[in-house]
Amino acid sequence: MNAPRWLKALGALLLYLGCALYVTWPLLGGAATHILDDALSRGTVPLLNVWILEWKADRILHGYQGYWDAPIFHGIAASFAFSEAQPLTGAFYAPLRWILGRPPLAHNLVLWAMLTLNGVGARLVMRRMGAPEGAATLGGLLGVALPFVAPDLGLLQLTAVFPVFFALAALIEFHERPAWRLAPGARRWRRARGRVRSFSRAGTTGSSGASS
Repeated sequence: MNAPRWLKALGALLLYLGCALYVTWPLLGGAATHILDDALSRGTVPLLNVWILEWKADRILHGYQGYWDAPIFHGIAASFAFSEAQPLTGAFYAPLRWILGRPPLAHNLVLWAMLTLNGVGARLVMRRMGAPEGAATLGGLLGVALPFVAPDLGLLQLTAVFPVFFALAALIEFHERPAWRLAPGARRWRRARGRVRSFSRAGTTGSSGASS
């Protein structure tokens, strides 16, 4: 008898989580005190990311008061606009930080969640394209361990590929079943991709608001 769809999805989710733990090994053993290095910045950007997420978690507790006036670039108003705000990532990080009380651990949980969702998104794209269940599940494993992501797992901005996968899946579904209710899906995920990176666009918007 075939397993229910939800059970297959849960099995794939756990498989991708296990793969995420494997590709980041031995991070699991020191998750509460260590974060991953990266090939691009030799650890500089991962540490910056922790600081950015810490700032966001702190400002959320204060109702975003002074959010754009971060303690960087002394003397410049709305200085946080020069950084990478990562609003969506920060929204996931903040409650983990408050509950666990350990910035590295909260950061690593976000990383593992992103890698797991990369697998889920890749599997969904393959299913939308008509791949069998087993092949799609294996394709999801490749989504977790993407070769262009693996060297820089310490960079959350580059690790989060899942919005691209979900946007592609939404486009494929819309192509097969053109319905207006499906049209906004790809656009929402495209915006989500920007919100886990958030370079100048979010910063410029926030800077204008802070200056007014």
